[in-house]
Amino acid sequence: HLSADLLLGILREVVKRRPELRLVLMSATLQKELFVDFFQLPPEAVVEVPGRAFPVEVENIAQPDEPQTLRQDIMRRPKRRTEFDTEPYLQLLRRIEASTEADERGDVLIFVPGAFEIEALVGAISEHAARTKRWIALPLHSQLPMEQQDKVFDIAPQGVRKAIVSTNIAETSVTIDGVRFVVDSGKMKGLDVDTVSSVRHLAERWVSKASADQR
Repeated sequence: HLSADLLLGILREVVKRRPELRLVLMSATLQKELFVDFFQLPPEAVVEVPGRAFPVEVENIAQPDEPQTLRQDIMRRPKRRTEFDTEPYLQLLRRIEASTEADERGDVLIFVPGAFEIEALVGAISEHAARTKRWIALPLHSQLPMEQQDKVFDIAPQGVRKAIVSTNIAETSVTIDGVRFVVDSGKMKGLDVDTVSSVRHLAERWVSKASADQR
């Protein structure tokens, strides 16, 4: 992310001018060599804490009208989104139902761009869950009250899976136990500036490769 890169550049210059300042960088996915070279750190300044890494199988599912280039995506993108296609996500839930045992544990975390998409998808999953009795649809974004956000951490009843529909708040801000499947739309909402009116607004955009890996 550009803001983080700029901040690290500023911190490097600050540390040069103030050697008494102690700077601590921590991350579960940090590329150690890059930061050692960037900050010119001695070997004793690096502390590694081993963790557990579970194997992750990634599958890319192409959509019929998916743009092949960023230019195509920008040209097709409407000024204001008025609908959201929930069917591809419901198809994945049906696929999980068909490929796993009914009493098998493992929740689903779904990343979508914003609150509009969350509301539409939670509604669709709730209708599907009313028929199958195998899902609990839970929204997660920063504007929700804390008591509603905390529901994503509750353990689902036996034979029922949680389908957590979230913005990128679940990318780095929280860790939810029990998640076995991650469905990533590859989109997020970020601040943008209208070139005509110079008004700042939230615009939909593709996530970076680093963000996709983190998800």
